[in-house]
Amino acid sequence: MIWLVGANGMLGADIRDGLKSRKIPFFASDINVDITSMQKIDEFISGRAIKWIINCAAYTAVDKAETEPQDAQHLNVKGVKNLAKAAKLTGAKLIQFSTDYVFDGEKKCPYGEEDPVSPTSVYGKTKLAGEVEIRKHLDQYYIIRISWLYGIHGQNFVKTMLRLFDEKTELGIINDQIGGPTYTKQLASNIIKLLKAKEKPYGIYHYSDEGSISWYDFALEIKKIAQENGLLAKDPRINPITTDMYPLPAKRPENSCFNKQKVINLLGFEIKDWKVNLKAYLKEMFQTKNLKK
Repeated sequence: MIWLVGANGMLGADIRDGLKSRKIPFFASDINVDITSMQKIDEFISGRAIKWIINCAAYTAVDKAETEPQDAQHLNVKGVKNLAKAAKLTGAKLIQFSTDYVFDGEKKCPYGEEDPVSPTSVYGKTKLAGEVEIRKHLDQYYIIRISWLYGIHGQNFVKTMLRLFDEKTELGIINDQIGGPTYTKQLASNIIKLLKAKEKPYGIYHYSDEGSISWYDFALEIKKIAQENGLLAKDPRINPITTDMYPLPAKRPENSCFNKQKVINLLGFEIKDWKVNLKAYLKEMFQTKNLKK
């Protein structure tokens, strides 16, 4: 049986919906099971034959983590450590999602899984520490580093842009941070395929949609697709700005691009172009009227 942790989050909800639609049995938990408490975990898994643990729970408030490091540490390190222990106890395989923030972003080409890690933010440091705990306690794990996540559930950059396009006549978007968006529905589909596949090599993998873009590029394409569908009442001007013009508490990686050959070759993940996934996502949003929620 599968235990899906963080089943109501942006990624967890898409995995949950994918499992349901494919009629794959699973247990789901969210805040009802405190993963920072080993006792609560033990109570939940008692009497259940857990074969997979998929952890979608995380502290992801990147800027807030700078002033709340203990909260980030609690969920991203202690919680992950407890799940690794639970996986070892039950013999389950663990899927953990990590982040591009484990790198400092100074490399000029896409990051591979073997590149040295050097997080510069509290968030990145806690996610890396969670990776370390998994590797310390388990052999059967998949750590999947992802970047620029967006999906139908919860808040994300795309929804923020659509809201700002309605509210403003002009806005500045950062043009000197490069990375790859990750559409949760596509990632969820790949994760479910992994659950059903014959045993694949364990380890760390990098995943995002295909293509390397800036946040400015992303905003331009969101606006273009929205306009093509007649969804914008205004025609806001989008200006490129630099990171130093929009200071934030947590330092962002300048380069978040991933080399994804390993996840394609070894896990057989399907990776689509970021524009293809963005169009599919916006179509889903338009159909569900979930534009800015």
